[in-house]
Amino acid sequence: MDRSYSTRMKMLRSLKGQRGVVMIMVTIGMVAILAVAGLALDGGHMFLTKTRLQNAVDAAALTAAKTLKSTDSMAVATAAAQATFEDNLGAPGNEPLLADWDDGNGDIVFTVQYSPTLNPFVSSATPPYVRVIVSGVTLDTWLIRVLGVDQTVASASAVSGPINVTGICDLVPMLACGCEPGTAGCCDGGNDAGCAADSYYGYTVPDSSTNLTLDDVTSVKISAGNNQDIGPGNFHLLRLGDNQGGNYIRDALAGAKTGLCADYDPVSGEETVDSEPGNKVGPALTGLNARFDGGTFGTGQNQEYVPPDYVTQEALEDVSDELILADDGTVQTEDGAPAPDLFDYNDYLGAVDSSCADGETCNLSGEPYRRMMVLPIGHCTGLTNGTSSPITVQGYGCFMLLQRGSQGNNGADFFGQFVGAADARGCDVAGGIDPGASPSLPTQIVLFRDPDSGDS
Repeated sequence: MDRSYSTRMKMLRSLKGQRGVVMIMVTIGMVAILAVAGLALDGGHMFLTKTRLQNAVDAAALTAAKTLKSTDSMAVATAAAQATFEDNLGAPGNEPLLADWDDGNGDIVFTVQYSPTLNPFVSSATPPYVRVIVSGVTLDTWLIRVLGVDQTVASASAVSGPINVTGICDLVPMLACGCEPGTAGCCDGGNDAGCAADSYYGYTVPDSSTNLTLDDVTSVKISAGNNQDIGPGNFHLLRLGDNQGGNYIRDALAGAKTGLCADYDPVSGEETVDSEPGNKVGPALTGLNARFDGGTFGTGQNQEYVPPDYVTQEALEDVSDELILADDGTVQTEDGAPAPDLFDYNDYLGAVDSSCADGETCNLSGEPYRRMMVLPIGHCTGLTNGTSSPITVQGYGCFMLLQRGSQGNNGADFFGQFVGAADARGCDVAGGIDPGASPSLPTQIVLFRDPDSGDS
């Protein structure tokens, strides 16, 4: 027998046998390639849908928290959240989600929960934290069907609520120095033992039935040569953010919207402000007096007109006298005589309510409450003199200017009174201060990571 012929026949039979193996390997390879391509294509589709869904849920949670803050109604907040979610589903590219939603009749499940705490988030009927959860979103697959996966499921959640920050981002860059917390007689407006009901970090806050006395008048932005809580070179002015210099001091004191905020540390929960060195008499005078008389502030396209106050009468205007700050730090009258009845906040409200019918000095083209300001109160003792030093904000006070400032040899002093929350018309943005109840810091609504979900 021809051996070469026999060998060729064996080789041919062997090759024919391997053709089946190659087909199997090619088939497996094609399935693997389709699977990898499917993971890329369907995975990308899933990621895009998840992102769009998360954006809609984030917006819904923010809307719910903001609506809850303004209305104090969970029912209204829930409805607002759902409306925002639906609006976002109507955006281009979200057609599949909108079809799944089907006006609330589809497969998508929309849930709004509330909790008194952020972490742990305990679903209850008590706010202020809001969680929006969306589930039941199904996506038909394309290429990964070769792996037996016909659909994928997407879900999203978001938590929103308040965080203690300086929500008053047009904060007046001027500080009232309070007493040292924890020391005897330093009351925070809460339930401190041995504290008078009208005591607030060393300041007296008379109620609406009490006439203001010289002892209750507060001096801020004090001039050189007088008793200083901070020390030489600091005059109760603040450096907020990256701003410094006289122009922003002038504009902010006038009430222009400057966006100036305190710094908030989310770890410690403390707010701090930096003192602004230098007297800056001219800018301070121009700015604060504009709260009585109005003016235009800013430069270029950022110019802003601020109106005068409706009631411009000063504390001792009727007797042609003024408040001054004595060398010992006490508030006195310029002529040294005992002060008569001061034109104070109660008189101011009476003038506003009566449309100045009682003969007060008024500017009928002005706006009421321009003389009202929200002042941070901080502990100033021990700070480095003449430098920009961080000051911890103890609280906020509703403050009314009692008279215009005037420049003297050492600068200018400004006088006013703190007002309790029950009387704080004109300071509603911060709620005023309430002797007998701890003041709440201004808040801002933000998104938080959902403690029960790694995807938010």
